[in-house]
Amino acid sequence: MKDQSIAKSIFCFLFFALIFLSSCQVKEECSKFLAEEYLDEQVDTTMTKSAPEYRDTLLKWLGETPIKGLNCSAYHLLFYSSHGFGQSIKFVKKNSGCFLRVKCVTKEGWDSNCKEYQIKITNEEWNQFEEMIYDFNFWTTVPQFKTTEGVLDGYVYLLEGKRPEAENCGKRTYRFIGRGSPIRDKIGALCDYIMEYEDQLALSYGKREIK
Repeated sequence: MKDQSIAKSIFCFLFFALIFLSSCQVKEECSKFLAEEYLDEQVDTTMTKSAPEYRDTLLKWLGETPIKGLNCSAYHLLFYSSHGFGQSIKFVKKNSGCFLRVKCVTKEGWDSNCKEYQIKITNEEWNQFEEMIYDFNFWTTVPQFKTTEGVLDGYVYLLEGKRPEAENCGKRTYRFIGRGSPIRDKIGALCDYIMEYEDQLALSYGKREIK
């Protein structure tokens, strides 16, 4: 009888210890999402409809694929200017590693330093990139779409993010935002930094020359 009581006590201890450890693991996995709060925003139905159509057109021109259906973490920036230059910058984190792929579209005769390539980057380089995403509040910033009126020779940024791991934490797993010729805009600044970061990586991996 005494042995049964001891066994039962040990079982209860192990059971609650397992629950505690599982809870700690979930909290650690969700730590970077916990502070996120999603504000209500007035949706511009025109932009909500036209932005995905414009994105799909750019994807077709660039020979790229959308990230929404991926089952891994990924971020995809599309840039297009009124001068006919476009660039796709895609960061993907898989079980096999972290990757950066760049594609370009230019007018014939256009002098561009953009060259298409794909490289495997380090976890540290991915973490540095993802830190920018969170520092600039990509997952929470509103409005979703915004344009600056009256700009000549403008350009567009479209940025998508996918993070399946956030589902277990009750947070957003997909986000699509856009900016047209942004001025003093946090998401516009984030997109600028992503372009600069890609340029740094391209130079360090020998995929681009200094002009």
